[in-house]
Amino acid sequence: NGVILAAIGSVRNYKVHDVSNRTFPSKDTFVQDPTAPADIVNMNGYVIDGRVHAHIVMATPDKAFGGHLEPGTNVFTFAVVTLGVLADGADLSKIDDKTYR
Repeated sequence: NGVILAAIGSVRNYKVHDVSNRTFPSKDTFVQDPTAPADIVNMNGYVIDGRVHAHIVMATPDKAFGGHLEPGTNVFTFAVVTLGVLADGADLSKIDDKTYR
């Protein structure tokens, strides 16, 4: 288990999703462009039992945008991701459980 502390780099294309409503069940809106490059400005999130839950911020000359990183986002020049490794036994089981309060 770990925590994603930061990231920089660039992508050849992107796919992210954002929450698009305010009541449960939550609904996602997907934003993607299979031909648009962008710079990775930052990323944070968690690695939970080997599963990546990352939120990414990207920028083009016209805008900055972000959301939950989705498969289909491909690295262009490089992607440097800084991880903090958590101690064995760290319980992250509820960290992305949207029903847990």
